[in-house]
Amino acid sequence: MFTDSFTRSAENLSVSSNWTLVDGLATAAQVDTSNRVKFGSGTGSHQCPDQGSSAHYTQVERIATTVNRAYFECCVRLTDSNNFIGARYEASKWELYKRDTGSFTLLGSDAVTGASNPDTLYLEVDSGNNYVVKVNGSTSISGVSDSFNSTETRQGLVTRNDTASPAIDDFEADALSGVATITADGVLVAGSATLSGVTEVVNTASGVLVAGAATIAGQATVGSVATITADGVLVAGDATLSGQAAVVKVASGALVAGEASMSGAVSLTRKANGALVAGGARITGGSALAAANDEPFIGKPQRQLESKVYH
Repeated sequence: MFTDSFTRSAENLSVSSNWTLVDGLATAAQVDTSNRVKFGSGTGSHQCPDQGSSAHYTQVERIATTVNRAYFECCVRLTDSNNFIGARYEASKWELYKRDTGSFTLLGSDAVTGASNPDTLYLEVDSGNNYVVKVNGSTSISGVSDSFNSTETRQGLVTRNDTASPAIDDFEADALSGVATITADGVLVAGSATLSGVTEVVNTASGVLVAGAATIAGQATVGSVATITADGVLVAGDATLSGQAAVVKVASGALVAGEASMSGAVSLTRKANGALVAGGARITGGSALAAANDEPFIGKPQRQLESKVYH
């Protein structure tokens, strides 16, 4: 995530190493003595640091001495002043525009009686090229899809020869995060989020392993061997677990794998105290049962657990 509160000496915005003047006049965007940004005469574009994803959002506090403005202070998929998608308030409405090789196309608008001034203006585009504009946390423009510049990862602002002093404050940009969750039936559904929140995995009354207040990143890949030690703690080793994974405890007490595959130096052994520990076997395919004795599960027929397993 990149944020800028513009708390520094009065200077051209591009003096900061965090901002790149792509084209136009450097003096068209300047940090003023009140630690906000004013726009002056001149057209150009400024990019903030690359967030590394074309699915991203830009947010800015919009402050203008008059409400209708020609510039775009909130831009995504910004290549230069002739190629970007940006949001603004102009002609008594919130607007979402595409500029493709210099040509403007209005993608959506929302007529309002007047801007609050200041307003928090938010624009996002997801991996499916769907756009949403929010104003002060409420959706203003949605239901817009456009594949223009779909691989562009840069964000920022575009000035358009329209003077405003001040114009903006508190700029923010970041990549979007998706969601991967374990559903009620125990299936792990992959997304593109990062692991966050309070992670808790519990064995419900139905025997299904479910997640607590957390999300899991990527395509449901867990590096290393999963070992359940005597105290029930899951410890990493050398295998990988991938695919849509469901692990359930059936009525017979057996642990059954869903659509996942587990490879590497993995075996599940039930010790005398009921704990599952790793050995040297492999578990692959759509389902597998843990051996119900103290021997590793290596090429043996599937057997059900004969006593309680501690999770």
